[in-house]
Amino acid sequence: MLTVEETLMFFAEFWLPRSLSRSKKKARVQALINQLGLRNGAKTVIGNERHRGVSGGERRSVSIGIDIIHDLIILFLDEPISGFDSTSAFMVVKVLQRIAKSGSVVIIPIHQPSYRIISLLDKLSFLSRGQTVFYGSPSTIPLYFSEFGHRPLY
Repeated sequence: MLTVEETLMFFAEFWLPRSLSRSKKKARVQALINQLGLRNGAKTVIGNERHRGVSGGERRSVSIGIDIIHDLIILFLDEPISGFDSTSAFMVVKVLQRIAKSGSVVIIPIHQPSYRIISLLDKLSFLSRGQTVFYGSPSTIPLYFSEFGHRPLY
């Protein structure tokens, strides 16, 4: 029954070096709340089965925040949008895009992403039977598949 802010502060105390002052840890938590787009829900409890709390997308963002509280250079999240509706999935990928733009490398496997989500990504890698069949910018996908006689649906 901790709030978003309290949860992130707990993990800041746990993961960040003891030599880092409490005020610097608080500053890191506040920066993370802004980066994750959680400012409006910062004082809201996470919730449980009995108490609603934050939304599923916000809960996933808090989970991502816990993973990146110590400024990872590379962040690998296994299917971070699995189980979400298209709007929530889009919002989670927007958060990951902000993290990538702040300097981290973000690697995420996504099964059957929507066009909206693909448009947020910098690079894509398509695999088939364990082999890379495409790697590049999402904007080059139509050209790539046109080489095999496929036309875009849009």
